[in-house]
Amino acid sequence: MAERLGDMPVAPAGGFRNEADFLASCIRWTRLLFERMRAGAADGGEVSAAATRLGGAAPVERNLSALIDRLRADIERRAGEPMANGRECPLVRLQRSFSLDPIAVEMVLALVAYELDPSLQAAYAEVARAPHGTRLCVGYLARLIRPEWSDVLAAGRRLDEDDPLRYFRLVLIGQSDQGPGLAGRSLEAHRRAVDVLAGCEGLDPALRITAHLYTGTGATVPLPYPDHVLGELTQAWRWCRVSEPMTDPVPSQASRAPGRRAIITGPDPGAKEALFCALVPEVERAVLAVRVARLLVLEGEPELALAEHLREGMLHRAAVYLDLHGVGELAPAADRGSGIVSATGPAVAYSRGHHMAAVINRFPGPLALGWAGDDPGWLELGGRGIRVHAPGLDAAARGESWRQFMRSFGCPALPAEAVLDAIAGRYVTPYEVIRAAARECADRIAAAGTRAAPDRAMLTSAICRRQTRSLGRWSVRVQTTDTWDELVLPDEAAESLRAILRRVRHAARVFDTWGFDRAWASERGLTALFHGPPGTGKTMAAGVIAQTLERELYRVDLSKITSHWVGETEKNLDELFDQATANEAILVFDEADSLFARRTQVVSSTDRYANLAVNFLLQRLEEFAGITILTSNKAEDIDEAFRRRVRFQVEFPQPDRPLRERLWRTLIPETCELAGPIDFADLAAQYEMSGAHIKNAILRAAFAAADCGRGVGAGDLRDAAEEEYRNMGKQIWTPLRRPADSP
Repeated sequence: MAERLGDMPVAPAGGFRNEADFLASCIRWTRLLFERMRAGAADGGEVSAAATRLGGAAPVERNLSALIDRLRADIERRAGEPMANGRECPLVRLQRSFSLDPIAVEMVLALVAYELDPSLQAAYAEVARAPHGTRLCVGYLARLIRPEWSDVLAAGRRLDEDDPLRYFRLVLIGQSDQGPGLAGRSLEAHRRAVDVLAGCEGLDPALRITAHLYTGTGATVPLPYPDHVLGELTQAWRWCRVSEPMTDPVPSQASRAPGRRAIITGPDPGAKEALFCALVPEVERAVLAVRVARLLVLEGEPELALAEHLREGMLHRAAVYLDLHGVGELAPAADRGSGIVSATGPAVAYSRGHHMAAVINRFPGPLALGWAGDDPGWLELGGRGIRVHAPGLDAAARGESWRQFMRSFGCPALPAEAVLDAIAGRYVTPYEVIRAAARECADRIAAAGTRAAPDRAMLTSAICRRQTRSLGRWSVRVQTTDTWDELVLPDEAAESLRAILRRVRHAARVFDTWGFDRAWASERGLTALFHGPPGTGKTMAAGVIAQTLERELYRVDLSKITSHWVGETEKNLDELFDQATANEAILVFDEADSLFARRTQVVSSTDRYANLAVNFLLQRLEEFAGITILTSNKAEDIDEAFRRRVRFQVEFPQPDRPLRERLWRTLIPETCELAGPIDFADLAAQYEMSGAHIKNAILRAAFAAADCGRGVGAGDLRDAAEEEYRNMGKQIWTPLRRPADSP
């Protein structure tokens, strides 16, 4: 490989042919660096084997230096021109994005070439007397690119924590494994630096789970937000971009001041992210949106992962949006319900919050943050943030979002105005749910090959599937076909259920139109307690209410909600109620006495934290504007504070004889084939069972009759009832019958 200055071919005019041509020149230049290192070796024979591997005898050192300088100048000249494939040379992109000076560029090029060329790795392994694949050390790289650096202090200063190479994790520095002190620490080019110089475009594939890169005006459809919200955010963003240091060298830690930040508050994460992306055409840049909560869950070292995300923002010259929804408070607090604190301990959580804040505050590019309510204390923004509130979408805005998304996804026709208005009014769905549901409807229409508009059933189905995903972590969707006519209850209980329906149907008129919301805002939600023995129809009644109101019913899974970690139960409940509010779902807590039990006297820390969970649940129930139904077999065990907040207490007693007769008659379908007349009054008189047991007996009798190839007869029902009675642990008294031939 050795070349003399006069033999070196002249570099062609213009830019490189492609990324491979550029990398070949970088590898060639790095090989010459190794040749110069061999020529300047003090003992003259230490690296002879390496020189042989690299291509023959070494030229004189001064000619090598001239070759190196000439080739480096050619690389810089050709990189400044567009490549033959029309793309910008990746070196220019890297240098401009991170404000790299010439020495930093040379260090990156040498390390990338070392990663790509096995012959360089083999040569260094022989020089360092180390296994093949050993990383370059700081001392060797320093002398490789700057022979005049007799010591490595200059190189060490280039690799402090504030240098762009380390700050943006383009170069990774390891531990001292090849000698004492700084000189023995290993170096390697980060995978992302290699990818960029190889011409890889788009978002780093390793970050696609936690981030999304929006580019161009088609990133999102315009949001139906009021003009004043868009104006406030535009003004805030212009304030943040004053003296933006995107093209300036990264300042040292001593002189670096945290930049200004735009803060977007509001309940809908997707809407806020889309609102921010709507500014992309105005500022002519991409937007990198990072889901920080997901990053905390997936990454073992979230601070380093966040730094890599911000590096991606610099690389694409993108405005960065950090979605902090669900992150919680990272500062230590003994009683705080943060899963992060519970899982790692307050000390580690405090350290994590401090380092996360340092990474965010030291980022020199344009950045916005989004969360729901109060400022996270660990960010320490001080007066550097300007706040814009993005309210949740109302019914009109949701309807307009449905229309815009369906148009953008290519729906051949839009549903009728009345259908979209009804869907938007009934389902308080977040922005992302509307987008996903609209895309699903458009895809289903396209797959069917029709030009029909999505109907109400299709829209409802698409929304309900996403409700199940969001609420399914803590609850189970209850699908019921029971109707009001099938519900057999005492008159008092039935009237209480009708009162619940009246309360829900007329809530908007009473609270909004008549103004009761001003004085009774906390009364907007509805909590009902259904109590009584097992099998008396409590859960069935909840299903009938949901069916009548056309809402989804979710049974809360207490085994998933409750946790032995301090504060985790409260966190789970908070997320459950937030999702139920967004989806207008009805929550059912079966066996509520296990969660809503009486608070105990504080004797130990366990009692204290159990009482804290009950207190939090009380508060969350008061804030919840939806419907909560508690079912219990032991209403007397429920905490008195809960009972005071219950708007309706409905008792489901064991059915008396007339109700049992109605149940026997009602639960047998009209289409069922009967083998003869049935005395329902006699069945009701002889078998004291709840509605659930009567239903089991009827189903058992139907299968027995079907097996015999005939309709259901009175004997089938009686045999099934006796079998159900035995399963209940009861006995049937049957009088002895006198034989026919006895006197």
